[in-house]
Amino acid sequence: MNPVEMQSFIKVVECGTIQEAALQQGVPKSTISRRITRLEEALGIELLRRGSRSVHVTSEGRALYERIWRAFDDIEEAVRWAQEGSERPSGRLVLTAPAALSNAEVFVELLLDYKRRYPEVEIDVRLSEQISNVLQEGIDVALRGHREGELVGSSDLRVKRLK
Repeated sequence: MNPVEMQSFIKVVECGTIQEAALQQGVPKSTISRRITRLEEALGIELLRRGSRSVHVTSEGRALYERIWRAFDDIEEAVRWAQEGSERPSGRLVLTAPAALSNAEVFVELLLDYKRRYPEVEIDVRLSEQISNVLQEGIDVALRGHREGELVGSSDLRVKRLK
């Protein structure tokens, strides 16, 4: 079964008319009507009784709606969550840096500014002179000095020169 057809069916039930469902989905009324017809044919049951100006949900249609609308609502919520999450950082950021940076005003200001901009992010700063295995230790950002062209560690790492 086609999820788009099911979603159109849900919209028709919620809106009460094919016309309103079409407006909300941004498609022609005929598209919604064809989707519902294909869904009814695939299921072998009548979901809607269409009148000249109204739509009535059959008992089978109501039963289907009750079973599938939550699943689509959960999917839409998951998509919204993913989109918002990608726009607004949250969670834990693990950062390692040389201990000497802990007294550097620019480093402290950088961390404070980041925390002000993204209060949902928990920053875990690990100060150490030791070069860590960032992948094994779950480190997201490692600030280290190195000689030009020299990279210690995995080839999975990305290096960005800070000025």
